[in-house]
This record gives sequence, structure tokens and C-alpha cells, in this order.
Amino acid sequence: MYSYNISIQNTGVAEDVINASLGSTQHLNLTLTSMSSMQILIPAENLKLTAFNSTIDYSNNWDTSSWNTSVTQESVFNYSLSLSQLILQPNVSNSTIVTINLANNAPTGRYALEINLGDVKFLSAHGKHDQSYGSSVWLGMIVTPSRARITFSFFWVHSLWLPL
Repeated sequence: MYSYNISIQNTGVAEDVINASLGSTQHLNLTLTSMSSMQILIPAENLKLTAFNSTIDYSNNWDTSSWNTSVTQESVFNYSLSLSQLILQPNVSNSTIVTINLANNAPTGRYALEINLGDVKFLSAHGKHDQSYGSSVWLGMIVTPSRARITFSFFWVHSLWLPL
């Protein structure tokens, strides 16, 4: 068995729902921690868009049963993983960086994502009791329009006061 934690790389804040704006890049640290006395091999296979809802809602309601599943992932983001396989020694952590590049013209709203971990393998001594099962990590993403750039201009007016 293992536990996981997703945190925003720059802040270290643990999140399973991230806020992002169009055209931005998000760097997430996915840390897996072994809670087993066996070595665990975990392939980090891909990041998959599973559902979309155009309503920007900050509630904890992530029931995706009525959400749109036909939005193409390529129109929303591309991604990379720093490691494609994590090896967890007994009771030790390891992590991979998930980089998400959002498109400038992606639909705004809420996205349900999964980080697919493929066949997680628990390796026993001498291979007699190896176990394997599929797994994934859920991630929510709220995408809002990019922040407008606000430019402030300051003018210094120089005046002289001359006595008459």
C-alpha cells in the first residue's frame, strides 16, 4: 500500500484541486509514500482529462456524472511527467513533477483529471508473492480567464514655487 500527496511545486501547499488561468503553466509535485514492507514499482503513465463542466464553482461538489466527456484533452492542455516510473523502497517516499501547460483558448470551467499509475507492482522477496493492480490519482482543476494586465502610470509633475 501507499499514500499520495499532490502539492503545488512553488508553494508546497497540498492540493487535490488546483486553480489555474488560461495560458499558464502549473508544476505539481506528486509524492507517493510506501506504507509497505515490500518494494513498490509505480509507473506514472499519463494525465487524462475525464470530464468538463463550464460552470466555475468553488464548492466541493465534484460529481461528474452529468459533465461533458467529449472535450478533447489536446484543446485544453499538454503535460509532462519528470519520471515515468517511481520506485518506492519500504516506508520511503518518491515523487515526480507533473507539468501542465494550459492552452490560451481552452474552455474555462472545472476539469476532472486522473494521473494514471498503470500496474502498481508489489515485489516480494524472491518474487514468490508479487502482486499487481491498476491505480490512478484524481485531480480537480478550475480554469479561469487569464488575469488581465493592469498597468499603472505615474506622472511626476514638477512645480516650483517662487515668491513674488
